[in-house]
Amino acid sequence: MLKIQKQLKFTPYAWAKLMYLRNATDNEFGGFGITDDKDLLLVRDIAIIKQEVSSVSFELDPDAHHEYLLEMTEKGYTIDQCMRVWIHTHPGGPTPSNTDWSNVEEVYSDVDWFVMFINGDSANYCSMFVNVKGMRVEQKLLTCIDWEKDCPAIVLDDWESEYLEKVEEKQIIITCKDKKGQIEKTEEADYTKFDSYDYWDDYYQEQYGMSYQEYLNSLSDAYVDLDNDIDEEEIYGREL
Repeated sequence: MLKIQKQLKFTPYAWAKLMYLRNATDNEFGGFGITDDKDLLLVRDIAIIKQEVSSVSFELDPDAHHEYLLEMTEKGYTIDQCMRVWIHTHPGGPTPSNTDWSNVEEVYSDVDWFVMFINGDSANYCSMFVNVKGMRVEQKLLTCIDWEKDCPAIVLDDWESEYLEKVEEKQIIITCKDKKGQIEKTEEADYTKFDSYDYWDDYYQEQYGMSYQEYLNSLSDAYVDLDNDIDEEEIYGREL
């Protein structure tokens, strides 16, 4: 049974793996938190599923997703332990995109509860959603590392091999107009080239339903300023 609480906890092993996966690429990454059998909001590991990623999206392979579910149930994990905590990263800020909300509606519309956790460069988004009599209730969760939990040994080579085996990076093809109304195309997105609002407005309207300036404002609202003098372990031991 799920114990309603106000924080999502990570073991040091799970958090270290998430940070490794986030820093392995400038792209997004998606997976599921594998949680403790007695505490469904304690993440002990991060499941990597075969996927295609870019700087603005990730797409899980449906067959690999199904195989993951079968493998986990055969190992004795419940659905609540291996499917309810959806974790992904956003280069930049952690604000959920329109695509994120579409995925929520498609995948989690009929489940009792789930957690959406997004790790950005300097802030997190974390909410639990509980379906009560056909109504979805959102509860914001704090996130923290539980330093007292026992963890397996960290082997970075294993994480690297798993990432290279299951994560395929793809290029973004962006079509946009320059200031003279001429069409410009690039096979690989160059964010230094498209550094003005004119270039990005059409792209962000399509991806997020807002202008480039509105998107930047949303990132600014989501960021948390951290005092550089505070020890990193002290920060991680409290709210992340």
